[in-house]
Amino acid sequence: AWQFGMFASPASAAISMVVLPFANQTGDPEKKYFSDGLARELRTVLSQNPRLKVSAPTSSNAIAGEDDFAIGRQLGVGHILRGSVQRDTERVRVTTELVAIEDGLVRWAETYDRALEDVFAVQSEIAQTVALELVAEVAGASEAQRAADTQQQIGGTSNVAAYEAFLRGHALYDLSTGSESDRAALAQFDAAIAADPDYAAAHAMRSTMLATIAGAANDVEEARRLYAQAITAAERAIAIEPDLARGHLALGLALNYGQLKRAKAIPHYRAAERLAPGDADILRGVATFHSYGTEQALAAQMIARVLELDPLNARALNAAGYIALFARDYPLVITRMRRALALNPGIVSARFGIANALLMMGDAAGALAEAAQEPVPIFALTAKAIAADRLGDAAAANAAFAALIDQYGDAGLYQQAQVLAQRGDLGEAITRLQQAYAVSDPGMLFAPNDPLLDPLRGEASFKDLLSRLGS
Repeated sequence: AWQFGMFASPASAAISMVVLPFANQTGDPEKKYFSDGLARELRTVLSQNPRLKVSAPTSSNAIAGEDDFAIGRQLGVGHILRGSVQRDTERVRVTTELVAIEDGLVRWAETYDRALEDVFAVQSEIAQTVALELVAEVAGASEAQRAADTQQQIGGTSNVAAYEAFLRGHALYDLSTGSESDRAALAQFDAAIAADPDYAAAHAMRSTMLATIAGAANDVEEARRLYAQAITAAERAIAIEPDLARGHLALGLALNYGQLKRAKAIPHYRAAERLAPGDADILRGVATFHSYGTEQALAAQMIARVLELDPLNARALNAAGYIALFARDYPLVITRMRRALALNPGIVSARFGIANALLMMGDAAGALAEAAQEPVPIFALTAKAIAADRLGDAAAANAAFAALIDQYGDAGLYQQAQVLAQRGDLGEAITRLQQAYAVSDPGMLFAPNDPLLDPLRGEASFKDLLSRLGS
């Protein structure tokens, strides 16, 4: 079994804190990406410190109008790091303070007024000072310094234009509202790399976006090309910085989703977890990987830790919903997906997850209503074809199935198999799955634990297909 290293230390050894989004005081709402991004980068660095438990509210919807202390209590942490950012084309002023929630005492505060190109030094100084301030009190100065030394930022840049493009790209990545925002994010990561070709983190995020776009492609050849580019980008990130967790996660994802090479992906998922055991976004990807296989308990354990670190993250809740779906906990699927939608109403595939759960619970009408609101057509059509068939509306079911084939062709073979399995056409469903496997359809990752394929589980040819997926 794969050991879950992040539980090696007792919880009492960690000092808890939250990095709140920094206030944008530039006078330009379009610059919010910069203040939010600076806070997020600080969080990423601090999360590498083994003595800190770092949470972050990653949804502005979740904290709008909330008092900072109320947010901290909601997250169950002891300290708040908050701040503000003013900047123009040449200078940046960053004001920060570290506050204890229990008594409101300001533990540390500082204002940095620097040239814009010095923002990287400011970021490093804030992270170092906060870590020393928090850890020294409970563990002593020498232990605090050792812990702080582990949180060096790697894979970054010293180029302001590259950094700004990266922050814009990450803000678009966080939206997770479909192809348009994904392609816009990719363009920003491309711009970051153009400004600094050795920006490892940008190469890793470029890989992530290429794989995301490939997963939504309606053409098999385009998807194959995009996944190949994603693998190349991730390999480039790791070549520049071998210890970049995001690079290993991106490579594992591209190998697993793009080529169904689970065995080759495993070492990179392991490396990602080892290198960033306190980063909720990294752990979300590793937990999802586990949920596709036989380690459902480990996936549930890891995603629970992710939600503890980042309970206001719509992406994390969406992933948690699918992990619950594969574990057949349908009420929990709905609870988690509804929460994800409350935080980010445009998040993709959450409605499909709810529709799946409702279908398994016998509520075809409710599933049909969810399908109508799912923004991604391949998921909407799949759920509609199944739900309408359950309701006896053959015309609507056939129309949705025909549209699925027409719009996605071989890129939708897995979803076609889901519909056919639910209709009881087991032979044809298995044929489509075999075809999906032949073209490395990433939907096949769902197959071992997908409730929609349960009618096939007694078929020898299906069992043979599943045995090939683990290689």
